[in-house]
Amino acid sequence: MEYWLAMNLAGDYAAACHEDIHRRLSKALGRRVLLNISNSHNLAWREIVDGKECIVHRKGATPASRGVAGIIPGSMTAPGYIVVGKGDENSIQSASHGAGRLFSRAQCKSQFTQHEIKKRLKDAGVTLIGGSIDESPMAYKDITKVMSLQTELVDIMGTFTPKIVRMDKGKLMQKLIQITSGRGPAECTRVVARVLQTLIDEARTQGLEIQVLQKIAGDENGTIETALLSIEGNQTFSFVASWVGTIQWIGESEIRKDHKRKNWYIGIFEVGNVADMEIKDGDISYQAMRSSGAGGQHVNKVSSAIRATHVPTGIQVVIENLEYALSSDNNNAATLCLYGRVYAEQLHDYAMAKTYFQEALAADIHSVTVYPYFIQLSIDFDEDKEAEKLIDFALTVKGIDKPLILSKLILLKEKQMLYKEVKHSIKKLKSIVLNDDYQHFIDKTEARIKEKKKVKGIAISR
Repeated sequence: MEYWLAMNLAGDYAAACHEDIHRRLSKALGRRVLLNISNSHNLAWREIVDGKECIVHRKGATPASRGVAGIIPGSMTAPGYIVVGKGDENSIQSASHGAGRLFSRAQCKSQFTQHEIKKRLKDAGVTLIGGSIDESPMAYKDITKVMSLQTELVDIMGTFTPKIVRMDKGKLMQKLIQITSGRGPAECTRVVARVLQTLIDEARTQGLEIQVLQKIAGDENGTIETALLSIEGNQTFSFVASWVGTIQWIGESEIRKDHKRKNWYIGIFEVGNVADMEIKDGDISYQAMRSSGAGGQHVNKVSSAIRATHVPTGIQVVIENLEYALSSDNNNAATLCLYGRVYAEQLHDYAMAKTYFQEALAADIHSVTVYPYFIQLSIDFDEDKEAEKLIDFALTVKGIDKPLILSKLILLKEKQMLYKEVKHSIKKLKSIVLNDDYQHFIDKTEARIKEKKKVKGIAISR
């Protein structure tokens, strides 16, 4: 009896939560609710079966008594069905709860990647809030086939297509690690770059999905001060454990010739998992500083500024106008941009990141801070038209780092395989830079384009 009461209390609580969600949604949309349909499953009911009162527990099934309305969903990207039960006695007046799994939750973690899920959702026009890899759309059976096999159990009254899916974030086999040169000399930043590539290659060999979330370049070409990486997959924990610690690299300096030292040390540290992180206003700290302007070549332009830091992750943005930043609290463009970066680089939530970047530009459309990150987000998530619009306008913003924006344009055109436009943009970039800051980027890009043209059998002209 205690279990029965607890089960029904939990069911009533869940139903009340759904009622509240529906009430809020209908109010926000300005619409009236026509019909409220419940889809209860994994519960037990007192029912009459063969003339006797029984406890009927439906696992993976839902009630389908005669005339009772119900919902049978497919997956995040598949249609859902509104049905009415036929009261079939052979099935104990039940129907399937959904499409059913092709892959178990454990299998999903080794079968699918976040990239595959994002592509499937994008192709279907579905926005996912939360969710985890074990709820991948590919994990479920074809709902149309499932429905065709239960025509004796329910009548189909209509279908609906998911557009926004809200799910629990779940617990991914994911780790964040940071590779850093610490306070070591420039040679250590060269080691970071090499170890980063070695680590990426090894992770992919083991079938892990690895993504560089943040990377800070060193002073020398091809060097990296620090890099933040996300690693996902079935062997994530053991892989990370094998790398975390101090790395010793033995070799002569490539930066200072005849330097006697041959031992260089870097660190690899595990960063706290941010999958369940919530962004709070108190997590943002502000520090007054002197700004050197937009980009390293503006060495003679010094103004008051403020650095905004998201303390849990260390992500930073610089607000060029100190008075504006201090007077606008947490609704200024740079702080909103900071939120956008956290959602993009740490939580991998494209929809929320885009929302914050849009709000940042609404607060200050001429903010030089926002455009590079918003453009990169659009490129990464195949929003090419959005990226092009942002680039076109950003190049008209006074004080913006034009070489940086042009580098984004070059990456976009390379991605689109518009190599003539890449060449034109590189020529433009060369004409406006005043130092060697972008020479490494230009050399690498030209080398990549050359190789890609060879593969495609296109004549090379330089």
